[in-house]
Amino acid sequence: MRFLRLADSRDRGVGSIRRNGKHGCTPSPELLEARELLASTPFSSLTRSEAAAWYRDVFDPLAEVVPGWTGDVAAGIPGSLSTSYRNATLGRINAYRYLAGLNDDVGIDPEKSRLAQAAALLMSANNQLSHQPPTSWTHYTSDGAEGAGNSNLALGAAGSFAIDLYMEEPAPAGHRRWLLYPPQTHIGIGDIPTPTGGYRPSNAVHVLRFDGPRPEAPFVAWPAPGYVHHSIVPDAWSFAVDASADFSSANVSVVSGSTSLPVSVVSRGGPNYGDPAIEWTVAGITDEAPLVDRDLEVEITGVRVGGVVRDFRYSLTIFDPDRPGTDDSPVPPPDSGNGTSSSVAFVQPRVSVAESATFVDVVLSRSGDLAESSSIGYATFPGSAGSSDFTPVSGRVVFAPGVATAVIRVPLIPDRSHEPTESFVVRLTDPSGLSVGGTTSATVSIIDDDARQPRIVSVRGIRTRKALTEVAIAFDGTVATPTPDALSTIQLRRAGRDRRFGSRDDKRVTLRGIALDETTGEIRVRLARGFQPRELLQLVVSAGGLQDSTGTLLDFAESLGVSAWTLRS
Repeated sequence: MRFLRLADSRDRGVGSIRRNGKHGCTPSPELLEARELLASTPFSSLTRSEAAAWYRDVFDPLAEVVPGWTGDVAAGIPGSLSTSYRNATLGRINAYRYLAGLNDDVGIDPEKSRLAQAAALLMSANNQLSHQPPTSWTHYTSDGAEGAGNSNLALGAAGSFAIDLYMEEPAPAGHRRWLLYPPQTHIGIGDIPTPTGGYRPSNAVHVLRFDGPRPEAPFVAWPAPGYVHHSIVPDAWSFAVDASADFSSANVSVVSGSTSLPVSVVSRGGPNYGDPAIEWTVAGITDEAPLVDRDLEVEITGVRVGGVVRDFRYSLTIFDPDRPGTDDSPVPPPDSGNGTSSSVAFVQPRVSVAESATFVDVVLSRSGDLAESSSIGYATFPGSAGSSDFTPVSGRVVFAPGVATAVIRVPLIPDRSHEPTESFVVRLTDPSGLSVGGTTSATVSIIDDDARQPRIVSVRGIRTRKALTEVAIAFDGTVATPTPDALSTIQLRRAGRDRRFGSRDDKRVTLRGIALDETTGEIRVRLARGFQPRELLQLVVSAGGLQDSTGTLLDFAESLGVSAWTLRS
């Protein structure tokens, strides 16, 4: 339980707010560095391991910056914050926007920050929150009042921790909706992070007076599509499209595997915090760390956008980055409800192919209205099969008018090694002119069809009257009678006086013959002369000559690994 209070800044209409012109914002080196840490790849496209690394290397460190605050609440001094602390708080906001698929380059407006700092001082000094603080408040100033009227406000937390709490709040989640409002370009940040004398920390984020263009974003969902750290899962989930969205007849479903989870809609637009949003709770979903990844499919149907009824679907996986996962592929891409009357699906979501094949075809089928052209992106992602097993491919499949079927061809890389069945994933992305029906990924299993060659398991000496006269080679499978040239593939060397091999002293031992022992299944190599005890010998086997039961030459270099054995006479 976090003990704090939040207050929302309601939209009073941009036109009714006195504007002082756009305040320029020159990013500091620290801010630029923070922005560079935010990957250019959409978060929803990251693999599990990439998402885990992002949370660890980018998200978590933003809460570990020293404030460097210079103010004094008792004396009514707002003070200032270290650049790194303010940029870390801004970085936290941009990190959440990145997770939500929005622009992550919101900047700091110095004038808005000055007003927000004065507002934060008022909240700490009076130990309460208000967007219209009365003039009777301790240390009241007009700057503080103006900042309070245009800001998200928190009491009991500052910096990145306050941003986290804005994102976690229950419906109508006004703080979250302002932080994730698409047109945001410049905000102000005020913090009282380390007050003394019994005062509580506070935060103000100046979120009004936005004047940026609306970026292209099909929707804003929280939690967002992709891998979601369990710790940021809120009680109230939210979904917004744009200012024209009407959720009065919308329905929400959340599915885990084949189970539909109980959903309770708690708001269908709510007060005017940024864009209208529908908000709901999901029974059984909490911010506790799951033992295994939890894949969820969210569907919002019956949303009227610009007068057109649209349906939206997206996927997310709640996970614990500190636990290993079994699937490293990205989550399926969202369906942004483009209102099309055709859909595409995999003919076979699970495809098997022999490893000896040179390619595998994954077939797509389009249904519905085929009169118009449409397209969809695709990409392969490794699983237990990697780049040594198949050639990664990506691109777009284009359906011409009237065409219902398309093929994604993935080249395979056969090898001669005996391996278990391995798999990779073909994922569909970014549909245009059609929707995705059924699953958005197909699993391709590569089945090993290499006959495993027998392996050498032991080499032993056979003595006659104490002298070593034969060497027996045992296998873990059946081998054929050696061919006449098999003897040339086997060498036996005797160590010299330094008892080492590879020196000028060691000598090659003459071999007299080779044969298969029908009783034991061993290959026996006869020596031209016997060796007395305490001689050090080395047997070296190279490719060729020896065959398995099918007549295939044994490839010692690739199949047997070790090809040299040391033994004593």
